[in-house]
Amino acid sequence: MNPFTGEPVTDDYAKMMISSLKWSQIVAGIGMVTGSMKSGKGPYKGRGTSAALDKVKQTIRDAKAKREQAGKSGKGPGNGSKVNISKEVEIVNKRGESLGELDEIDLVNMIFYEDKSAQGLHKVNPKTGLPAQTPQQFADKQILIKTRNRINALENATSTRATKNGSSEIPNLEDIKDIREFVFRLDGNTPDLKQAVENSLSRLRQEFPDYKFSAIFGGK
Repeated sequence: MNPFTGEPVTDDYAKMMISSLKWSQIVAGIGMVTGSMKSGKGPYKGRGTSAALDKVKQTIRDAKAKREQAGKSGKGPGNGSKVNISKEVEIVNKRGESLGELDEIDLVNMIFYEDKSAQGLHKVNPKTGLPAQTPQQFADKQILIKTRNRINALENATSTRATKNGSSEIPNLEDIKDIREFVFRLDGNTPDLKQAVENSLSRLRQEFPDYKFSAIFGGK
């Protein structure tokens, strides 16, 4: 039945309406229909019998079951939280502009993983005969500055977006805004690199005391 007019409607139409309601609203609707039928007053008086009411209840149960199944399968709207691990997720602003990319998001343990390559760290500049960048310059650029920008971007972002080579199913922005841990995975493992990274992590801990920062060396 149409909740506003009391007129009969098709099963498909009823399921469409019910799927957009909260369960508390549905229960209230059943109570209103039942009370109207029993009292003979209201928009539902004389509109049907107990058999008709049973059909309404069954339609509601079918719609609720379908809605719950959609949530379990991760196909329903707003259920990005059903995703456990997502890779290469972009965060964007209200204009659809990219504010950065998160390499991997672990929603089970609530961790952001960032992969950093230090392969060319000691490559010598032929003009100066010196390394193109020191371990500390690398750590400050790749970890300190980029992470600082990423945390600030998360505050200003309005949504998440899948990337070409990333996961097809990604979490919603609200699902990741409460994550407070970054783990950096570096393919290098030298003492100088470790010290430089620790220096950058220390600065991040000072700037963002509510976050946890750590590093894994030698790859994933």
